[in-house]
Amino acid sequence: MKLYFANLAHLLIERFMGEGVLTGASACEILKVVEPENPAFDNRYSPSGYSDIYNKGRDFSHEVKQYFLSLDYNERKRRIENAVFSRIPGNKAYVLKEFLLNWIKDDVEICSTDIVFKDLNRTKTDVIDTNDISPLDYLTETFCFVVARANQKPSFDAEETDRIIHSIERPGSLTHNTVFPNLATVKDVTFDNVFKEIRLSPIDGIYSPNDFRVYHLAIQNQLFLMDHLENLLKKNIGHYVFTRTKINRYENENDIESVNLDAISNIRKIPSYSGTDVANILLYIFLEHVLKAPKIMSGYELQKNGQNDFTGIHLLNRKTEQGEDYFQLVFGSSCLSGGLTQAIDDAINKLGQLKRNPYLGVRVIDDIDLDSKFSPDQVELLKKVLVPSEPGRPLPDTGYGIFLGYQSSKKIPQPTTEANILEFEHELKAEIENALPQIKRTLIRNNLERSSVYLYLVPFNDSKKDFDRICDDFMKGN
Repeated sequence: MKLYFANLAHLLIERFMGEGVLTGASACEILKVVEPENPAFDNRYSPSGYSDIYNKGRDFSHEVKQYFLSLDYNERKRRIENAVFSRIPGNKAYVLKEFLLNWIKDDVEICSTDIVFKDLNRTKTDVIDTNDISPLDYLTETFCFVVARANQKPSFDAEETDRIIHSIERPGSLTHNTVFPNLATVKDVTFDNVFKEIRLSPIDGIYSPNDFRVYHLAIQNQLFLMDHLENLLKKNIGHYVFTRTKINRYENENDIESVNLDAISNIRKIPSYSGTDVANILLYIFLEHVLKAPKIMSGYELQKNGQNDFTGIHLLNRKTEQGEDYFQLVFGSSCLSGGLTQAIDDAINKLGQLKRNPYLGVRVIDDIDLDSKFSPDQVELLKKVLVPSEPGRPLPDTGYGIFLGYQSSKKIPQPTTEANILEFEHELKAEIENALPQIKRTLIRNNLERSSVYLYLVPFNDSKKDFDRICDDFMKGN
C-alpha cells in the first residue's frame, strides 16, 4: 500500500496514541505539525467531525507543504516530538519504527535507490538495511516524506487502511518474531471473524511490558454466539494436541485431514477433560495469534506429563528500546469465572501461584525433549536461546499469559443494531477500565507489577456452561 500523509495520520491516531476512536483532537494535533496556524485545526471538533478535519488535512496547499519542508530539520523534529511522539509511550516507540519500516518496504512505488529520508540522506535500501536511526528521527523523516509526496489526494479507503494497520502487531505488545518466524502453528484465518477487540487504556505504574486485551463474540438475540468460536477451536485442536513433528508426519502421509479428528479422539481418552481444558485451547490461540509467541508445549502435552500447575509454555521474541532481541518463556493458565471482579481476582491470584512455583523458568526446559517436538534446525535455534552453552549468554525471562472468561454485568441490547452494539461495546470498555485499578492492586499483591503479564478477557453468557457445552460436543463427536 502506498503511504500517504492521510494514512500516516490515521495510523498514529488509531494505533499508536491509545485512542479507541478517531478523535478530532488527535487529528488536529497531527495536522498542526504541518500548519500550526490554521484555525481549522482547533480542538472543537468531535469524532463525528473527523472526516472534515481529514479532508482539510488532505488538501494542504503546495505553499504550506513547501513551507513545512523548508523548516530547519530540528524544528520539524521538535514539532513532531511535542505534538505526536511525546504521546507515544516509550515501549511503543520501536514498534512504531518497525511498523513504518515494513510500510516503506512494502511500498512498491519507492525504488531501492530513492532517497526516502532526505535530511539523513538515506535511500530505501539504507533505511531497510541499517538500524542506527532513532524512532523519533524515523517518524520525523517519514512525516517529511509523506508530506513531500507529489500526489497528496489519493482516494483514501479507511477500511483498507484499517485492515493493513490491524494486520501488523499492535504497538506496546511485541514486534515481529524475527528469530523464530516459522514456529507458529495456529490456523488463524477466521480469528477476526470470531472476535472483535475493544481497545483499553494502559495501566499506569505497571513497569514491565504487558498486554491486556478485551474481545467479544458476535451477538444475536441478546446472546454471545458460540458457534464460530467452537469452529475456531476445532480447526486448531490438532496443532494444540500434537507436536510439530507429528503434524509433519500427517503431512508427509498426505493425511492432514485426520489431524483434528485424531486429536479429538485423543482428548476423549481423558476422563476428567472439562470446559477449562477447552479454554486452554483458546489461550494457546491467543498466545500464538495475538502475542506471536509460538508454543513449546501445550496444556495437553503438559497434562499428559502429569504437570497441571500451568497450561502451556510459549516462547516470545521481543526487542528492547535499543532494538536488541530478548526472549521470554510465557507460562499460561486459563480461568472461567462469574462476574468481572471475582474473575480478575481469580485469574491474577492464579498467576501469583505460578510465579511462586519454583519449577518455572528454564528448569522446566530440562524436562522437555525438544528433539521429539521440533525439526533439527528448530532444535538448534531453540537450544541457543533456552539452554545456551556459551558463558554469559542470557537466559530467557519469565512471563505469564492467562485467558479469562467472565460474565459482564452489562445487558446485551435488543434489537441487535449496529448502534446498539457500539453502545454495548462502550459499556464493556467502561466496565473493564473501571476495573483497571483492581487489576493493578491485584498484580501488586501478587508481586507481579514488574512481571510481564498477558491477559485476554472475553465476556460470555455463562463462561463455565458455555465451555462445558463445547467440551460435551467434543466428547460426543458433534
